[in-house]
Amino acid sequence: MLTEWADLIELCDRVIFLTLDQDTCRRRRTRRAYDPPDVDGYFEEVLWPAYQQHLQKALAIAREDRRISFLDVTSDADHVDAEQMLSVNPKLLFFSISCSSRCFYS
Repeated sequence: MLTEWADLIELCDRVIFLTLDQDTCRRRRTRRAYDPPDVDGYFEEVLWPAYQQHLQKALAIAREDRRISFLDVTSDADHVDAEQMLSVNPKLLFFSISCSSRCFYS
């Protein structure tokens, strides 16, 4: 996950980590078409444990870096438009995420 790449985080003014519960994640994933399709057990054995590991690492990093915030996107709706997103967290309207030009050149 991007939050584990320290050089990238250094280039950002703000990082938003989207969180959700396991049931919402599973429901949204099963409604998508993948080519090739997921093998049986992929969600339970690979995807969800990986998400939990990345979330724990992001939480640990966030204890030391206030630029990282978390936004819970758990909902019954599978599509959230911009207006709904801003109603969840009006602060999103007032900050921008920018990256130094260094991230585009080596």
